[in-house]
Amino acid sequence: QVGKTLELAISDSGQVYLVPIRVVEKKRIKTVLGKVSAIRIDVELFGPRGMIESDGKFSIWFTEDARRLPVSARLKNEYGTFDIKLKKVLRNLSQLQSAQLGKAASPAVP
Repeated sequence: QVGKTLELAISDSGQVYLVPIRVVEKKRIKTVLGKVSAIRIDVELFGPRGMIESDGKFSIWFTEDARRLPVSARLKNEYGTFDIKLKKVLRNLSQLQSAQLGKAASPAVP
């Protein structure tokens, strides 16, 4: 629900942070799954009371279906803007096992 704010407990190195998360937008977006209804969550990790004291912003787009798949994210900080996109969805256990075996069998690249 747009406008809703929650707190998420996150533990890092023995310290527990209560991180505010806010539902800020809902729209259809183009993804690897096709066009889907999605919600954008802003996670307040940055700032004097956050996990990271420097300035920055972090947003995640989740599908609005029961799976709540994270399909996109954006991180803005002092180093730049980083856009993250879901590239592939493994639909069943055999696909997951094949993907893991393929990675294990791949030679290491220096």
